[in-house]
Amino acid sequence: NGVGGVDVNVPFPMHDNYSNANFSPGPVHMDGTLALAFARDRHSFPRSDIQRTWNQGYLVTAAVRTLAAKYRTIAGRFELASLLVQHAQLSNVGITDIVRLGQLADAVPANAIKNVTIPYTGGSQCLGLDQRAAAKLFADVRDDGVLESYPAGTPTTPDPRP
Repeated sequence: NGVGGVDVNVPFPMHDNYSNANFSPGPVHMDGTLALAFARDRHSFPRSDIQRTWNQGYLVTAAVRTLAAKYRTIAGRFELASLLVQHAQLSNVGITDIVRLGQLADAVPANAIKNVTIPYTGGSQCLGLDQRAAAKLFADVRDDGVLESYPAGTPTTPDPRP
């Protein structure tokens, strides 16, 4: 709420009484309450917690894009740093650390950040690591920390497998 909300392109219908998620696909400007509902929904999907994990990463990347667009100026960056100091509990972090973190964030284009869940196999009650697919993912990142060839992005529908 302190940054004025987050713009999220909801990729699929989400209707969950437990989390209060009630979204149709398309762009939604989310305040803190809506963002929390989006991040908590697991009952709208057959792969409940796996999809919720993906949704949480998707929300974080949407927030990064929103913040990068909103706080482009030096004054905006100071405002964002002020919000961080006001609303986050920081231990052993000084203003120099916050400035360095901001510089690091500036060095990574928001649209270059990818949201990927580690590949898995099995049903919703018994999951295991998909060794072959995971090996490809980890190999792609291992050399330079950049995910280049592994499929990433917004699915058009949630994973239909139970």
